[in-house]
Amino acid sequence: MNRRNNRPLGLLDQAKLILGFFRSPSAALKKLSLRAPMAVALLSVTVLGVVLQWALLPYLEQAALGSLRHQPGSAELEQTLRLMSRVQMLALLFYPILMIVKWALLGLMLALSCQLAGVATTLRQSFSIIAHASFLPLLQTAQVLLILMLKGVGSVRRPSDLQPPLGLDLLWAPQDELALLILHNLNPFEIAYLCFITAAVAMTDPHASRLRALAACAPLWLLTLTSRVLLSWSGRPEG
Repeated sequence: MNRRNNRPLGLLDQAKLILGFFRSPSAALKKLSLRAPMAVALLSVTVLGVVLQWALLPYLEQAALGSLRHQPGSAELEQTLRLMSRVQMLALLFYPILMIVKWALLGLMLALSCQLAGVATTLRQSFSIIAHASFLPLLQTAQVLLILMLKGVGSVRRPSDLQPPLGLDLLWAPQDELALLILHNLNPFEIAYLCFITAAVAMTDPHASRLRALAACAPLWLLTLTSRVLLSWSGRPEG
């Protein structure tokens, strides 16, 4: 019976597992921890990520235009726009490769963190957890896209307009840009990400407490949160 429960899931069963998170999250998490599937999750997240990034292109271009200091219609502006379009298309083409590298690094870091925290989690389980947790950042991107679509492309005048309030910045918007970015990234999606990977890691080891699982997952979560804040900070317009 244990061998049957530990066999890899087929592609259809993996898709049912993903849908199962909406019906019974605890049962889906248990199956995820036992079977450690990842193929359908990786494929789904990659395809959806490419679609969302493609849909965001007009808003990214509008934000870049707002940060340029050229006169409209100038030859320099046209050349910059062409270069920007090529870079955006290349980014879309390489998006799957970049995501796979990112997942591999996060999976390795999670497995290492679990070992240091004394949680018995395999490398495959770590990869599977990261793959399924990646749906949460996609939901955040989808919400941002929906807000931008409701406002219209013309509402984007600078890169900061691509980050509508989603987190604690809804309650308080400090004047300091760095503090604002930190509050912006402390949103329900980031908190749900931490809760998801913590619950999943805890189920991989029946002898590990939720507190120990949290100790294993918190460094990875803080690192990803810090990287997002620093990336947004470095991309802000000067002045």
